Amino acid sequence: MNKRRKLLFYLFDGTLMLDIAGPLQVFHSSRGYDVEFVSASGGTVTTDVGVMFETKAAEAFLEQSVDLLLISGGGAVFRHYQEPSEIQAINILSKSASRIASICTGAFLLAAAKLLDHKSCVTHWRYCDRLREEFPKLNILQNRIYVQDGRLWTSAGVTAGIDLALAMVEADFGRTLSLQIAQELVVFARRPGGQNQFSSALKNQFQDPDGKYDELHSWVKDNLPEGITVLKMAQKLGMSERNFIRLYKMDNGINPGEALRRFKFKAAEHLLLQTGHPLKQVAHLSGFGHYENLRRAFATKRGVTPQAFRERFQQQDIIR
Repeated sequence: MNKRRKLLFYLFDGTLMLDIAGPLQVFHSSRGYDVEFVSASGGTVTTDVGVMFETKAAEAFLEQSVDLLLISGGGAVFRHYQEPSEIQAINILSKSASRIASICTGAFLLAAAKLLDHKSCVTHWRYCDRLREEFPKLNILQNRIYVQDGRLWTSAGVTAGIDLALAMVEADFGRTLSLQIAQELVVFARRPGGQNQFSSALKNQFQDPDGKYDELHSWVKDNLPEGITVLKMAQKLGMSERNFIRLYKMDNGINPGEALRRFKFKAAEHLLLQTGHPLKQVAHLSGFGHYENLRRAFATKRGVTPQAFRERFQQQDIIR
């Protein structure tokens, strides 16, 4: 392994515990980082769930070389990010840091310290508009999980900090170690930073809290190559097409045709990223039938061809 890295984790009272725990576990599992906790004035910092961390004051690191400064996030950041003491601490620490990163809303601290001016960045999707309004010099890439611009890294909401940490481990110690850690933690090997914050899986959960349509949805996903239609979905439930459309939309918030398109698109994305199947086979297996239908769907939803999507986001180690 290459030399160990010095990592400073910057905390403030009310920090979201998961913003600390997720990335910290990744860095600890790599066995490649010496971690210290730091805050503006030092002392005990209490997270949102009551767990306390002992921190050193930022001034203690004034003359020290740091490989990575990591800024935590959480809703409590809005009580802190305009405090002169917090901004001063971030500026002190940033001068000696080779890389600077934020988790979730920690981007507001970096922005307030003017470190993100004219840089590409991201934060939790709920606060992207606020970040843009308060700091108009930032180039906010709202649909990214994490963004790297030079020595500055920013990540989206909460668990995206794990993706950012895995990416940093890969940059420092190689892809093999990053994959081993991901497998150990039972998380994605590493979601590409350009993936949308709203995953296809989340979009497909609809509004069916009672699981009334779970069996139907499983049947649809298992039989997409057979050319599923809304009529076939209705017949599966023993209903007329008209009545099925009315009830489905009432229960799920979208019509079944749109739900079917989402299932097809999700299946196509999975096949493109996780297999080496030819594009025509991807179109067939995902229910699009012909490649042209698949191409039009990706042009509409992603603005790229299926092949370009695969080349940009596919993991290097294809799961066969």
